[in-house]
Amino acid sequence: MELDPQMFDTYKRYKAGTSKVMAWLASKLPESMQDRFSDGSTATSTVPKEPDHDLKPGKHIGDLCNRFAFLEIEEPTSWTSTAVSNKTNKPIYGYEIKKTEEDTSFAIYCLFKDLTDIRQYVRQTWAEYREHCITFTTAALVSNTAIALFRRLTREFVSEFPQFEDHGAIIKYCSPTPHDKDSQDFAIYTGGGVGLSSRTLFCHLTYEFLKNFFMAAKAPFYQEIQGVSFRLSQEEEMVFKCLSLLGLLAMGTKGDFYNDQLIHGLYTLKTENPGKKIYTWVVLAVQLLVDVHQVTGQRLEQCFQEARELQKWMSTTVRQSLQFNQTNDFVKLNSKSILSLEKRIDSVLKEDFMQNMLLSTLGDRAGQHFWGEFYLLRNHPMLLGLIVQSFLGEIHEIGITMSGDQGAILTTVHLYNALQRLGTISKNLVWTDVEKLISWQGPSLIFVGDRPENPRDCLVRHALAIGISVTALSRDQQGRPAARLAKNKKQPKLPLSPGKLRKLKLMSTYFWLQNEEYKTKGRSKGKRWILTRAATEPLVMLEMLVAKVLKEETVTTTRSNSKRPTHPKLDPLDMIRVFKDRLKSEEEIPLFDLLALNRRCVELLRKFQKICLDQSPLDYPVELYGGDGKLWTCVTGMMEGELGREHQQPTRVLEASSLVKELIENFGEEEYGKAKSRCFITGDCNEKVAEPFPTHDVPLLSERFILPT
Repeated sequence: MELDPQMFDTYKRYKAGTSKVMAWLASKLPESMQDRFSDGSTATSTVPKEPDHDLKPGKHIGDLCNRFAFLEIEEPTSWTSTAVSNKTNKPIYGYEIKKTEEDTSFAIYCLFKDLTDIRQYVRQTWAEYREHCITFTTAALVSNTAIALFRRLTREFVSEFPQFEDHGAIIKYCSPTPHDKDSQDFAIYTGGGVGLSSRTLFCHLTYEFLKNFFMAAKAPFYQEIQGVSFRLSQEEEMVFKCLSLLGLLAMGTKGDFYNDQLIHGLYTLKTENPGKKIYTWVVLAVQLLVDVHQVTGQRLEQCFQEARELQKWMSTTVRQSLQFNQTNDFVKLNSKSILSLEKRIDSVLKEDFMQNMLLSTLGDRAGQHFWGEFYLLRNHPMLLGLIVQSFLGEIHEIGITMSGDQGAILTTVHLYNALQRLGTISKNLVWTDVEKLISWQGPSLIFVGDRPENPRDCLVRHALAIGISVTALSRDQQGRPAARLAKNKKQPKLPLSPGKLRKLKLMSTYFWLQNEEYKTKGRSKGKRWILTRAATEPLVMLEMLVAKVLKEETVTTTRSNSKRPTHPKLDPLDMIRVFKDRLKSEEEIPLFDLLALNRRCVELLRKFQKICLDQSPLDYPVELYGGDGKLWTCVTGMMEGELGREHQQPTRVLEASSLVKELIENFGEEEYGKAKSRCFITGDCNEKVAEPFPTHDVPLLSERFILPT
């Protein structure tokens, strides 16, 4: 193909021009390179002496000049004259939304819906007690916790609506207007299909009691209402008398009496209240006192009688423990503290402490306020339950301490289990008291793991439980026991663990949360427990107990899930329901007499020790197996003999089996049976107990003045 002549000519001229440009560039290159490396360095240097990013080809750095030098400066114009402000954070403006009447009414609705739900649940709880389904101590703790919830809910409400700090403001705001025909009653609660009027919902009559009498007079004030011109029902007289005594008790104890939240509330009204306002939560607390009377009825007197029965048992078991403590050669508890506990139990439950306070405070006028023995405790079962629960907790702690420090219960449990595994007593022969203790403590604590199923494991687990070092029980690769090293003087002494006897734990969740281990630099210093905030603050106890229950319920479901478990957020009513259910499931634990069981176990081991020392002295020398401090050694020696250790005389396993069998047949379920009877639960609790509110309104005090004739 022949190229077009014109196009070929253009191509030749283009090539000629390109050659001239290349020749010119080649001629300029030496000059530029010489100028660049004028200091004598070679052209192959990789680091130039001067930066070259601003240099043009053929120019030296000295030829550079200010590129802005030729610009003219002009005066600022009007739109550029404002100085630029420094950078600052933009101000944050808060916008408060004005609350409307609808918002206020809805907030009151939500508050009293929660308060009345809790109040209804407390009534139902006492109805369960009336039907012999729960103990009065459980009902008392639920009531006391409910008052603490009342305080939290109302304070949260008042923080948003401070105009309603006084309960009377809520009553006034929600009451129907008598002159408005379209005004309606603020009857919002319809629990159980029953609507409540404003008077019942807002406890209007109780508010009048507090405002017109409790706040207007000095406690006790009952005698000051004798001249008023209106009649009172028996229930209302009871409220006046109890408020009169509770007011005196609140001022005398500064509101701190067995953590009773009603007493704390009355003290708050009298002392921490410059405006003399009637707080809503205190009104609800007093109303619970009325509700309990309405629900329990004739069972109210039975509640006091049950408390007196428990007082007799508590005083007796503490007194017997004090006597046993004097004959015990192993561990002696503080006799003064035990004696002090017995005196305190009698001074509050055996003697009328309120009458003593009246005498010391009012002197000759005390008789005007005496309405029968134990009037306050007979009519205020919540306080009665809190007092009994407090003493039960102290006795439980003493029982755990004595049982754990002496090791008699631990050794007896291991002896009972080992004899069953050896076959010398039947597995069908169940020691109920011991089995209950194992279930409450947990097998891992009692047996240092799962319950042993063969005799050798029984020996090892018992040794570990009483504090023998694991090293002393181990074997080398040839199967030889490590105990042989003790005979070799070249080897160091075997590491034993004195003082490492396994301590029993507090078995009740409520008592366990009240206490924590007292340690100083890793070691206990005499005192084992100190009180936590849960012991004095009911809401802290509620939060901790509910969290523990939810954690126990979710641990099994999340064990196979790597994600962190989340607990559902419960409303106040659900929280108090969980609280009551846990207390109800553990009602027998505080009433289980650990002190009596410990004495029985010590007596059993003493009998077996005497048999070993008297009938097999060659294998059980007194210097190694004698005394209360070595009761456990006889059990260990017997088990070692049954497993093959050489004995010159019988191991006395048959005698041990005979003693344990006789004890089980005579007292095998003694303490657990008594604990169940102390609950006084005899009703059929399979069906839910309902206790609705009264449907009729009681006339207010202002509506029942007697007109003079």
